[in-house]
Amino acid sequence: MKVRIYLAGAIGCYGVGAEYPKLWRKMASEWFEIYSGYAYDYDFYCIDPTRYYEYGRDYHKSEKEVMMFDLRKVESADVILVNLKDIEKSPGTIDEVFDAWKNNIPVIGFFDTENSTEGIELHTWIRNQIDRIETGENAMKKAMIYIKDYYGESR
Repeated sequence: MKVRIYLAGAIGCYGVGAEYPKLWRKMASEWFEIYSGYAYDYDFYCIDPTRYYEYGRDYHKSEKEVMMFDLRKVESADVILVNLKDIEKSPGTIDEVFDAWKNNIPVIGFFDTENSTEGIELHTWIRNQIDRIETGENAMKKAMIYIKDYYGESR
């Protein structure tokens, strides 16, 4: 069984050439790769939007092209892993969460902080469109373990 995970989160608000949007997605992709096929009957495939378009480059003809491409990738996913850091600055991420919710695709969010919910302010509608939110230290890892355990196994 192949489990497609779309890696949603802010990109453009960090500016041209920013490493953070690529770094956390690379870490997630590598983590899920460990569990693909090895002693398991399922494979994980991470859909990383930073592999396709990069802010500051002119790979695309319009912003609509990027939006439609990303939303189609969301709709092709089995589950969404969303980094909630700076989501309020990322209309694209908000649209991806909404599109997943509208299409009944599970959304698992994370917000890495030292304190459990300090610094996270989500509009009620956004919070209600996310199935589960992990916060605190190692929130991303906890969210990935949840996806592996609940969406990866053939139960």
